[in-house]
Formats: sequence, C-alpha cells, structure tokens
Amino acid sequence: MPLTDWDANKYFKGNSIVFPVPGGKDHNVYIGGIQAPYIYQVASVAKDKEFDFEVKFDSKPTGMYAMQGILVFLGDGGYIRLSLQSNNATDGKVYPYIARFENLGSLVSGTEKIGDALTTSTPPLYMRVERVFFDRANTKVKPTKPNSQLTSDYRLWYSNNGINWVSAKKCTTTTTPCPSYVSVALQPEVQQEVTGVGIFAGNAGTGTTAPAFTSKIDYFNANGIDLTNKP
Repeated sequence: MPLTDWDANKYFKGNSIVFPVPGGKDHNVYIGGIQAPYIYQVASVAKDKEFDFEVKFDSKPTGMYAMQGILVFLGDGGYIRLSLQSNNATDGKVYPYIARFENLGSLVSGTEKIGDALTTSTPPLYMRVERVFFDRANTKVKPTKPNSQLTSDYRLWYSNNGINWVSAKKCTTTTTPCPSYVSVALQPEVQQEVTGVGIFAGNAGTGTTAPAFTSKIDYFNANGIDLTNKP
C-alpha cells in the first residue's frame, strides 16, 4: 500500500492534480507492491475490448530515480505499470517503462521492459496507454474484431503536443523503423478484465537517495473505458 508521508490534501491545485513525492525514501511501484501515491478510478473493460487512456503531465522526472505514469488494474488482482522515468541524475533523459505485477507485487517474469530514451522530454509530456489485439500468426493484419484467440498488447505512446504521437520502443538493431514495441503482451489464457485505472508518481533510490519529485497532471482522458456511475 502507499506510504503515508505525503499530503493527500495537496493533490488538487486549481484545475490540476499534483503529487508532491518526498525524497529520502522509496515511493515505488515495484516488487513488494504499490508504495507510490496514486489516484484510482474504478472502471470496467471486458477482456476482449480495446481501450486507451491518455494523461498530460506538466512535469519531467529528474534524478535517480523519479517516475510518473499510469496503472492498469486487472481482474485477477494484478496490475500493469506503464511509466515515464529518469534513470540517473546527469543525462536529463526520460525513459519508458512497462511491467506486469501479480496481486502482492510480485514481478511477472519476462514482462519488465525499459525502452530507449524519449526523443523529446521537455514538458508538457503527453502519455497514452492502449490495449490492442493482434494475431501472433499474422501480426501485420489487424483483426476486424477482438476475440478470445487473440493476444492483447499494452503499448505506451508519448507526445510533446498531444497531436503527434511516438511509440515507445526498444531498438536492438539498426533497422529503420525500429520494429520492437515496449509493451506487455498477454496471451489469450491470461487476458484479464480491466477493473480500474490510476495515475501515480514516485521515486526510488539506494538507501536514502530517492530524489524528491513533484508530478503535475493537467488532465486525463479515457476512451473505451466504462466509467458510468463510478465514483
């Protein structure tokens, strides 16, 4: 569960959401669970439906390590972390990160991926998460309708203007365009209903080195997610 050394009363400032994350102690979303402050929205997306979730951040993670991003909560009690993070205190770069965790914060083997540095990291930083379906036997053809035989893929996109989007990728070759999405793919047997979505900010370090970080959120939009009559 989240630590309690942050002030929830500071979350809302005018029309923005602000996460003031204290330094000196980890507020992470990693092995051991969610210790970072986050805002949670109950939602409902059937396991065979596509959706996307967009956030505009007016802040840039800096230091080793600071992060801001999206949490997708699954029907089996697990969750997926999709975030933008700084990996050190010197290069000024921001990196995409994706991983899937089981109910008590156990990292699902093979799902943790850190992509190449964003081509633009000056705020504002727009971030979009989408769940799409594809057939592994024919990945170049988009299915006309999702079904239980298809793999679902959670992908991360970013933008500096909310119009022109760049897919987060990890290039292991010199091939152009880069062929590898930074994504979490769920096979048909482990596809899950989405039960909630959230926005979070956090930090991590060694000992007491976690940097203080304030994340600022201008807005978030959900497409294909049923929020009707939800708190």
